[in-house]
Amino acid sequence: MTAAIRKTETAGKAGATAKTPFAHTDGVGRVGVAEGSLLCVFFLGAILRIVGVWMPVNQQSWRESDVAAIARNYYREGMNPFYPRIDWRGDGPGYAEMEFPVLPWLMAVSYKLFGYNEVVGRLLSYVLSLLALYGFIRAAQHLLPEVPAIAASIFFALSPLVIGISKSLQPEGLMFACYIWAVYAFIRWLDDDSWKYFTLAIGATALSILAKATAAHLGFLFAVLLLRRNGFSSLRDYRTWVFAGFSLLPALAWYMHAHRFFVVFGNSLGVSNEYHWVGWDFFTNPAFITGIARSELFYVWTPVGVAVAAIGLLYRPDKEGTVLSLAWLCSVFCFFILAARTTSSAWAAYYHVVSVPAVALLFGIGVASIQRLLPGRGLVRFILVSGVAAGALALVAGNLGITASSVTRVATSGRRVVMALLAAAVLSTAIAVFKKLRSAKNLVSWVRMQTIREGVGYAALICIPVAFLFLGRATSYGERPSKLFVCAKSFAPLLSDNGLILASGGLSKDPTGHSLAFNISYMFYWLDRKGFNICVEDQTLDEVRSFSQRGAHYFVAEKRELNRRPGFEAELRGQYPVLADCGDALLFRISPANP
Repeated sequence: MTAAIRKTETAGKAGATAKTPFAHTDGVGRVGVAEGSLLCVFFLGAILRIVGVWMPVNQQSWRESDVAAIARNYYREGMNPFYPRIDWRGDGPGYAEMEFPVLPWLMAVSYKLFGYNEVVGRLLSYVLSLLALYGFIRAAQHLLPEVPAIAASIFFALSPLVIGISKSLQPEGLMFACYIWAVYAFIRWLDDDSWKYFTLAIGATALSILAKATAAHLGFLFAVLLLRRNGFSSLRDYRTWVFAGFSLLPALAWYMHAHRFFVVFGNSLGVSNEYHWVGWDFFTNPAFITGIARSELFYVWTPVGVAVAAIGLLYRPDKEGTVLSLAWLCSVFCFFILAARTTSSAWAAYYHVVSVPAVALLFGIGVASIQRLLPGRGLVRFILVSGVAAGALALVAGNLGITASSVTRVATSGRRVVMALLAAAVLSTAIAVFKKLRSAKNLVSWVRMQTIREGVGYAALICIPVAFLFLGRATSYGERPSKLFVCAKSFAPLLSDNGLILASGGLSKDPTGHSLAFNISYMFYWLDRKGFNICVEDQTLDEVRSFSQRGAHYFVAEKRELNRRPGFEAELRGQYPVLADCGDALLFRISPANP
């Protein structure tokens, strides 16, 4: 049970609140956790995460391209970490509002020490992902009995969102690692009253919010834990205010500083130039709810993972552990709803990575409930082992299939894995039921031996490996370079001068009229050029001429964006010479002549 938030009965005349150690002696598991099993889970997660780490920045990700470009600009233009510069700066200096740029700055430090190599960023993200995995295993070990802790750790290790950010050039990697350690250290501080964990919790929380402001929703969870532990007397404890102040002030100072870049230069990485917040249309437009639910169901919970977690809520052996997980989820969903214009979008599925730890704990609690419903732990262990093997196999085989460009083979192998896994689960359940039946004196006595409860447990067993299989199949590394990356490489030799470029941007308004961050940065990074973006709504010849007058020599136009305004491509072809057509993009010269 979660001793960090459990209030024990008053004892003695003073009525003091006693701390209960994390000793799992309730029949669910042994005291402590099998270190060897969790070590195996850690190495499994490390192996799965390293696939794709060596991949260059060749996908159509504006965020990855911006991070890589900012690192390159630190390397070339100055190492002051407080002044990050983007490529789509137009004719300005390029200072941009963003999260505290820890990752691109560390990448630039590596470039200075060892030479330019963009793979360094993914290696740093990989190391951070291992730190997050280790932190979650420590938390699961602290909060759950042996087998449930292993199950929760496997769920976390196989999560497609967690694996996805483990090799991406995004601030989520640093934020998530600090996010996990902040929760773990906060709980340990409440348990042990240790200054070590108090300091670690402050540092991890502050850094997670600096890395990504969305991590501030942890404040809700911490408030719940404090109030359940000490009631409103927590408000009179100076350490509560020290924690809040030192956790929030660094981020507040940074974001105030960074906001000036948007005010002066108009550059922002989706902070002030996009409207994220919920409105009254949340109650009339079902797309918000369905979008959030879609990402949660298919990228976090998995359909069968919901069933295992539901068993945990129905037969919860650890009430306080369940409360902790639900409070964590509540804080996460408050953030999802508050920023629903972003978190409900399909492209923003990675924002839902913050719900993975709480869901993984609920999954582990569900496994603990299954253990209570069944006569022994051996079958649960077998199912865990077979399930993680199937999930890892599906993940690796599926991505090898994607790399080999054989969709048919991937689909066929996936069906075979599913059928083999289901057959193994059903066979294992049938064997267990048969043994139970043989141990009973007759059919009537067997039926009376809590058959319904055990039937629920046996049925839930099948869900465990299938959940791992869903997690494994949902992960994709995307190792093939995008078509536009290939286009950029073919355009590069044709850029005969050092002039600025104009590149296609996205929409600047959503259907309800709210602002969108329309800047698309990958062409600038791939072509190693500075310049301008043109949003879809401004696609006119007059706008193109105005950018040409400001120094743009070329227009790298994506056909998908051009087609949003019928006839615009034909107008461009009639006005400017086409230097190259790669099928997905066009390269126009929009300056009158070589300088």
